[in-house]
Amino acid sequence: MKFGLSFLPDAAPDNKSASDYYRDALDMSVLADAAGLSTIKITEHYGMAYGGYCPDPLMFLVAVAQKTRQVRLMTGCLLPTFHHPVQLASRIAMADVLTNGRLDVGFARAFLPAEFDMLGIDLDESHTRFDATVAAIADLLTHGVASAETPFFSYQDVHLLPPPVQRPHPPLWAAAARSRSSFARAGERGLNLLTAFTIQSDQHLTEQIAIYQEARQDAGHAGRGRVTMLIPLFVHTDDRVARERGMAHLRRYHATWADASTSWRNRSSRAYPGYTDLHRQLEALSAQDVFENGSLVFGDPERVRDHIARLTETFDIDQILWNVDFGAMGREDAISSLSLFLERCLDHNDKTDQAAIRSEVERCEAQNVRLPRPARHMT
Repeated sequence: MKFGLSFLPDAAPDNKSASDYYRDALDMSVLADAAGLSTIKITEHYGMAYGGYCPDPLMFLVAVAQKTRQVRLMTGCLLPTFHHPVQLASRIAMADVLTNGRLDVGFARAFLPAEFDMLGIDLDESHTRFDATVAAIADLLTHGVASAETPFFSYQDVHLLPPPVQRPHPPLWAAAARSRSSFARAGERGLNLLTAFTIQSDQHLTEQIAIYQEARQDAGHAGRGRVTMLIPLFVHTDDRVARERGMAHLRRYHATWADASTSWRNRSSRAYPGYTDLHRQLEALSAQDVFENGSLVFGDPERVRDHIARLTETFDIDQILWNVDFGAMGREDAISSLSLFLERCLDHNDKTDQAAIRSEVERCEAQNVRLPRPARHMT
């Protein structure tokens, strides 16, 4: 099992400045790279506290690349429905060059009516726009010269510059969260799968992943596809404190998510069955319910290690990306939690650069952040 970090900013200027958010996320990315984690991921949103600090995941990931050496960099996700494929494919290729071929590209359909309204996009067209744009982007990245004719865009013999480093293109992923059709469509397209274990049972998610893999096989794609799961993480030396603080941060995250979803009030779309009044569904989902569902990893290092073992036994997945900054989490809690995870919840091997981890922890401590002292295996 591989591990990485997932960022979905849910902060706003009244509770955390953008400069503080980016500083903390970049510092955590450097810590993750030093510890040998696999991936850093961030998603795209607009105009609200829910994700609004990252309107451009590619720009953030290029910044991470300048401070790291080996960690993969994933958009999780870009929203192709809101972009022209020539522009987005060109920016993806440029980011792949600037990250020296470390880019993974995740796509999502978008789900907030407020964002569609901001950009003048018809909510009911989300499926067809998404499919057309992703196919056009893959074509441009693969062949370098491409043409397209759709109801949404058209072009002839466009030359993509710069060419991406990775051939035929960076690994492509699709997000699926709620519906069976989303998992099936990801498999049919031959994309890798990005999903979350926060709002559904382990049995339901296991069934959805099986649907993805069956659809992928039925469509004739080679291999089973890679599956990455997103899970909130909070670690503290005191198990009770870990649960209390983690739940407090999660409640703030859920409130921000529910507020962003109020644009679903009395609204419906044939492209989003079951989403009407989504904010009420989220308001009714308590943090305690989610915790009891087993989809949160909050606790002391021993409990976290045990929980990871259970997740590994339950799900046939390749990677977990930990949500480590939910609830506009303050710097001290976020970096302390991550440092404990890196030092005491992982089985370090000889390839892990322990000196680099210690150096980064000390750098954060020098910025007035109290962190746990290194575990014995680091000395």
